[in-house]
Amino acid sequence: MPGTKWAWLALLAAALLPGNAAGQSAADSPELSEKQIRAERQRLDRQAALPEEVKRQALAAYDAALQALAGAADFERKARQYAKREADVRRALRILQRELDRPQRAPALDLPERASASAIEERLAQERSELNARRQALRDLAKIAERRSGRRLEIARRIGVLNQKLEELDDRLRLLNQRDVAPELRRALEVEIRATRALYRAEQKALQQELKLIEAETELFPLQRDRAERRVAESEEIVRRLEQRLAASRRAELQASLERVRKLRQAAIETHALLEEPAAEVEKLAEQLWGEGGVLISLEQTERKLTELRK
Repeated sequence: MPGTKWAWLALLAAALLPGNAAGQSAADSPELSEKQIRAERQRLDRQAALPEEVKRQALAAYDAALQALAGAADFERKARQYAKREADVRRALRILQRELDRPQRAPALDLPERASASAIEERLAQERSELNARRQALRDLAKIAERRSGRRLEIARRIGVLNQKLEELDDRLRLLNQRDVAPELRRALEVEIRATRALYRAEQKALQQELKLIEAETELFPLQRDRAERRVAESEEIVRRLEQRLAASRRAELQASLERVRKLRQAAIETHALLEEPAAEVEKLAEQLWGEGGVLISLEQTERKLTELRK
């Protein structure tokens, strides 16, 4: 049962989010800001009395913290984008459901009753192209669904990795508190750890929001598939009716041409008796070409069969 499988994965991903005591104590720390970190970095940089190695390591830690905060901001933007897309998908789901709930009507050909064979043939070519496009769209939907399933697994794995990284940060903080380091370096390293924690948590929130988006898209998929299948069936029906119209129109045109030949033969015989034999040969040739069992009708039937085989 695919729905149960994906619901379980979503719960698993949620369970992987940090909720232990270490994560909660870190959340109690005041939130870091880029402005605050830059101010502390500048203050440290002005301390000429600090040993050069301590200053170098501390400045590097502040730089890493700033980079981590920038990354966290990017993930926060992603989370907002995923939330907006989820809302759009939910709205599309409601609209599509209403569309599919409406009774389906037979497609209209929008073609004049006395359209010529060439006009019908042109329209048929357009509809066949549209049918191929709709069939491809239906196949693409299946591929998108497969990629979406793979992405769910990737997200679950990544959240697990991030949870492990958060635990490692807590271990780093505990070890730092046990080390004998300069207060300035200790402060810089603490800031780096907190900023890195903010980065990992922001990524997890973005991934959780992406999971919500995928869940909404998964709910939308059956409706998209139903609509795509309905559109394919509609195009197939239009093509079938146009093929019938084209066959009938061609037969009518061929019969009209054959009738003209017969009238010309009769007129020729009435005018000159010597023309009876050649006129009869012309009529026979016309029947071989344009008659019910003639070459052109047979070619048309063969073409229609080949078209069916290419579907």
